[in-house]
Amino acid sequence: MASQEPRYVAVAQRKQAELAAAIPAEWQLPAHVIPGGMLSISDSITVGPKYYQRVGVMDIPRTCGILTPKELDITEKYDVRGLVAEMTEGRLKAQDVVRGFCKVRSHASLSPIKLLIYMVYSREQP
Repeated sequence: MASQEPRYVAVAQRKQAELAAAIPAEWQLPAHVIPGGMLSISDSITVGPKYYQRVGVMDIPRTCGILTPKELDITEKYDVRGLVAEMTEGRLKAQDVVRGFCKVRSHASLSPIKLLIYMVYSREQP
């Protein structure tokens, strides 16, 4: 008998596993950092985005302990013009800027699609 699960669920799970495997282990969020109430990857695909309006995730980059104070400063303090100016003047290194943003992005990839769904849908609210 064929599986009753829609094909997209298996594809999404495979892609999530590929993404997680591509992110360095030291950048991956420990389970204790992810807020209670976050859904599993498969549940996040099928349960729906409305659920995430009840889970606070915006402090994860600051509280997870993976970003250094310098990386937090880089990712929170500057817009693109400010970053370019700081790098041009030699106060920031491109490598540090890229590493900081890669870490933040890896968190958004691992703790979701969950974070991404949360952020997209929370911005749609009036």
